[in-house]
Amino acid sequence: MEIVDLTAIMSRPLVVLDPTLFQSKQEVFDFCVPKLKEAGVIQDEMVFYQALQAREEQASTYMGSGIALPHGKSETVQKAAICFCRCHAPFAYQSHGETGQARYVFLLAIPQSEANDGYLRILAKLAGLLMYPEFLQCLDCAQSYQEVIDAIRRFEEQKDKEVSL
Repeated sequence: MEIVDLTAIMSRPLVVLDPTLFQSKQEVFDFCVPKLKEAGVIQDEMVFYQALQAREEQASTYMGSGIALPHGKSETVQKAAICFCRCHAPFAYQSHGETGQARYVFLLAIPQSEANDGYLRILAKLAGLLMYPEFLQCLDCAQSYQEVIDAIRRFEEQKDKEVSL
């Protein structure tokens, strides 16, 4: 099984700290999807919007603790990527009949060819980091892309050490 490196799928233009205040999940999508297109992650914005909406109809992507993990799997996705937004203030994130206050949004773009195994490994790795309150504190304090990447690496190493004990 291939090891997932979250830092390899989070490029600088896709990590946005304190963007303009979002009012809804749709505004997050409207902000992130063009960034994915500009970064060469997706070919067709409309097709990817449809993939995100299709996933939203299946189950909630609000995870609690201020975390939202929307994701879409599609043929238009050229390579797996995460668009991360740390919001200055929480906003009402409605997903599949559930509403929560989201502050950290990790929007995943997954190629259709990785739809089964690949995206589950990415989600599992990310969820493993998000279970650490200290990780969220590091995200709160991050002032740059590099600080976000450094936090991910540090907590991945910590998690790996815990697993090997």
